[in-house]
Amino acid sequence: MVEKIFVSNLPHDATEEQIKEHFQQLGAVRSAKIVTHGKRHRSRCFGFVEMENAENAIAELNGKELGGRPLRVNKAWDREFLPHQRPHREGRGGGRRERRY
Repeated sequence: MVEKIFVSNLPHDATEEQIKEHFQQLGAVRSAKIVTHGKRHRSRCFGFVEMENAENAIAELNGKELGGRPLRVNKAWDREFLPHQRPHREGRGGGRRERRY
């Protein structure tokens, strides 16, 4: 079964291919994705890996170094179940305030 893994504390210059190779030691990797800033396309130093044997990879690679930085490796949460996210509200925002002189 393919599971999603959250990987943080990645080196700034890490590539998706390097991450994929790093995790392939422990099982078949379906994908590796580094999250980037929208406009600058710079790494935000975290990403996701989809692979089989996720539990084994988490146990083996959590705290291991990649590019001189110790990785933090955990099972990824489903986005819809995150407790800190509030439901989207319609009609809230962005308008200009009217100035009174």
